[in-house]
Amino acid sequence: MELRGPLSNPPVALLHLVNRSLGRSTENLPGLVPTRGCTPPPTQTQRRLDRAEQEELVQRYQAGDLMTELAQRYSIHRRTVSAILKRHGVPTRASGLTPEQIQRAVLMYAQGQSLTKIGKLLGADATTVHTRLREQGVKMRDTRTTALIRDVYRSAVSCRLPSVANLSTTKKALPRSLSVSSRRK
Repeated sequence: MELRGPLSNPPVALLHLVNRSLGRSTENLPGLVPTRGCTPPPTQTQRRLDRAEQEELVQRYQAGDLMTELAQRYSIHRRTVSAILKRHGVPTRASGLTPEQIQRAVLMYAQGQSLTKIGKLLGADATTVHTRLREQGVKMRDTRTTALIRDVYRSAVSCRLPSVANLSTTKKALPRSLSVSSRRK
């Protein structure tokens, strides 16, 4: 009998099973080549804080540390920090941006900064920045257009295409798909 398909290169565990059932050693089984055993994927190690670490975490939070800072310090998730604070009856500070940070975000957005970059600089999520800017009446940029402009720019840089200022004098140097047509449509 010949094993084909998914059993043509069995793991070591299957070889041992076959050996036991047939009462033979692996060398006596023609066509079966021992392979490294299948190892299960690594499991996530859970970091559990003892009572003293939890009390220290609570004290640090009450002293003004941010949840994200505490999460990094203790190598746990921010939601775990929140859960520990909740279990200890500690009210959490309101997250978000101060009025000064909102005004700074408005200026940065007007200068062309992305929501993600603004959020990282101000310690907030990009969605929070977006919401606060909308509340201030800021007209949001079309992200598709921004992405298109960025992609065209990157293409131009990587292909070493002439700059936009030189397009009129170098029309013939551009590929037909990118050339500027002087004809009117």
